[in-house]
Amino acid sequence: MKQLKLAGRYFLIFIMVYGLFSAMMLLISIIAGLKMSYDDFSKLGGIVGTSWWAFRIINHQIDNR
Repeated sequence: MKQLKLAGRYFLIFIMVYGLFSAMMLLISIIAGLKMSYDDFSKLGGIVGTSWWAFRIINHQIDNR
């Protein structure tokens, strides 16, 4: 059971890192394509922040199980 929990955590971390990397690549391509306004940046920051907190909460739930 403990091994499964550990595997789940590493899988989540992998998804998070991969998602972050692809988001960065997308962001770079968007910026290169068209100069983004400040509002777009703040919106993107909000999305990233929200997903980060969701990840933290999920990790906490796994710990408590």
